[in-house]
Amino acid sequence: MPSNAPVVIVDAVRSAVGRRNGTLAHTHPNEILGTVLSSLVERTGIDPNLVGQVVGGCVGQVGAQASNVIRQAWLTAGLPLEVPATTANVQCGSAQQSTTLAHGLVASGLVDVAVACGVEAMSTVVMGSSVPNDPYVGEPRAGRYSELYEPTTQFDGSDRIAAKWGLSREELDSYGLRSQQLAAQAWAEDRFAGQIAPIEAATVDADGNPTGTVTFDRDEGLRETSMEALAGLRLNRGDAPDAFHTAGTSSQISDGAGALLLMTEDTAERMGLEPRARIVDSVLVGSDPVLMLTGPMPATRALM
Repeated sequence: MPSNAPVVIVDAVRSAVGRRNGTLAHTHPNEILGTVLSSLVERTGIDPNLVGQVVGGCVGQVGAQASNVIRQAWLTAGLPLEVPATTANVQCGSAQQSTTLAHGLVASGLVDVAVACGVEAMSTVVMGSSVPNDPYVGEPRAGRYSELYEPTTQFDGSDRIAAKWGLSREELDSYGLRSQQLAAQAWAEDRFAGQIAPIEAATVDADGNPTGTVTFDRDEGLRETSMEALAGLRLNRGDAPDAFHTAGTSSQISDGAGALLLMTEDTAERMGLEPRARIVDSVLVGSDPVLMLTGPMPATRALM
């Protein structure tokens, strides 16, 4: 039966975010997410058998992240095999949609407790791995699709957004600098202390042979930079006249995982758990597939 009680987030845990070919590059995604899931269970003290479903996002569902990576990670953590898991793919919104799905499972009364999560090991499963060159298996946006919508990249979309809304290279660099400054300030003030699950990351020698592990618990995306340094970076799209973005104003390629524990407010009270947040509503919308990155605007309008 549908529940009338609000759905709450009891806890939120994540790994530190590794940069491409950084500390997490040689750690299997099953172990990255598995450690985060174990930490979620340990921190809350919940009996993992009470979890009705685990729903997680992953874009690169090939190789190390194939065969329902969310399920593999749950099992890698030594958690109950009776608990089912699903891997969802909505591209960059995959883990967010997984939270929406978990929210719906709890709110509808189908499960009492759910875990929403996500993982990407982009050093191992590089962008584009799901569309291999050899063997050639076709293009995802070819044929009739390409007659309806121009097959652009996120590089194209972000630069067109900048042009459409009149954003200058300097304004974008300023925003990128502010992002780095705020991240550095947050780490300096220990703002992330309550959410990081340390990962025992595999280490290798120059020949790729295992040498042991190292504890990884700090984001690697922080960069010492300045407006002058950002101004000196090359444009993502080279000399294109409508190019604005650089690596300094683009999301980095990362390795990492995160997870949330969801249940109704009544269930949390019964278990003696204190909610961290209440989910009021959530949406998923279709947005312009050419610009790609404008989805938050129609999503916000739908939510409001």
